[in-house]
Order: sequence, then structure tokens, then C-alpha cells
Amino acid sequence: MGLEIPSPLVLGIDASTTACKAVVWDLAGHAVAQGRAPLTLLTPRPQWHEQRAEDWWTALATAVRSALQREPSLADRIAALCIAPQRETFVPVDDSGVPLRDAIVWMDERARNLLP
Repeated sequence: MGLEIPSPLVLGIDASTTACKAVVWDLAGHAVAQGRAPLTLLTPRPQWHEQRAEDWWTALATAVRSALQREPSLADRIAALCIAPQRETFVPVDDSGVPLRDAIVWMDERARNLLP
């Protein structure tokens, strides 16, 4: 009998408004491991909704680490990555990719009164 080679896995990341979730899936579609890290929603004024872009990276790293810590060999088996980002959330950056301000989240309504 030969050595059994572990099957490849897919790492799915859902970067939503409230949290970043990381789920490791097998090829049959079963969740093997999960991790989650909360995201803070800032409201500097009524109807304004923002987030710190740096928080996205921190939450992503935390969620992925949490999912992969269950079993050390999981990381070596990741063969594909799928990312589902927040809707129309954006952050302006400079030429080096450094955020110029907090991100404006898709649910922000500061321009609502500018519409006809």
C-alpha cells in the first residue's frame, strides 16, 4: 500500500461589513475549518459609515490564522483561494497604496441629499 496523499483544499474568505470570515473547504464542499474576526463600523456623523482599511488586513490575517490553526497541515493543502469582498466599499490611496482616509462603506448615505 502506498502513502495516501491528502486531498487539496480551498480557502474561502468573506470580507463583509461586520467581520472577515475564513472557511477551509474540501473538494466535496464540506467546511473543514473556520475562523472569524470582527470589523468595526465607524459612524463619524449620522448616516456616515466608514472603516479603517488597515483593519481589513488585520481581520483577514486573524480569521485565516484562526481557521488554519486547527490542524498544522491545512495550510500546505490549500490549492485555491476565493474572496468575496464588501459591495461598493472603497478607500482612496496614494501612489504607494497607503490609505489617504478611512474607507467609505457601501451603506454610507452622506450623498443622499445631493440626489434629485
